[in-house]
Amino acid sequence: MTANDLRAVERYLHEHIPLTAHMQVGVDRVDDDGVRLLAPLSPNINHRQTAFGGSAASLATLACWTLIHFRLQRLSFASGIVVRRSTMEYDTPIDSDFAAFCPSPDTDTWSRFTDALTQHDKGRITLTAEVLCHDISTARFQGEFVALRHSG
Repeated sequence: MTANDLRAVERYLHEHIPLTAHMQVGVDRVDDDGVRLLAPLSPNINHRQTAFGGSAASLATLACWTLIHFRLQRLSFASGIVVRRSTMEYDTPIDSDFAAFCPSPDTDTWSRFTDALTQHDKGRITLTAEVLCHDISTARFQGEFVALRHSG
């Protein structure tokens, strides 16, 4: 994606998911390899001067959601995407600006998801994301997402 495309993704997120504007989420990468989102520490800080755990979880969830949304959009699927279940494991405090990276799933996993969406108007997929600070992994997210296909 071009820099303009990435800004358009960021605008979309800020308009449709207002929390992303409050968190000052930035879009660093959306491509076939995955999605990388950025967040500054200052609007996401807690009483310990580190990132609030909910902000890290939100950024990771959002990276996965964004990957699904834009890959389905590229396939012209009109769908609503929700997180069904998620877990987050934290290793170290996040003491600076941070990022979340969701790698694209393997081809078979993505095909099963889109086949179910095509055949049953509902698909489920489990994705992972890594939260990084100073380019070091600080937390891991795993979430099951459900997409419901809209008619039209």
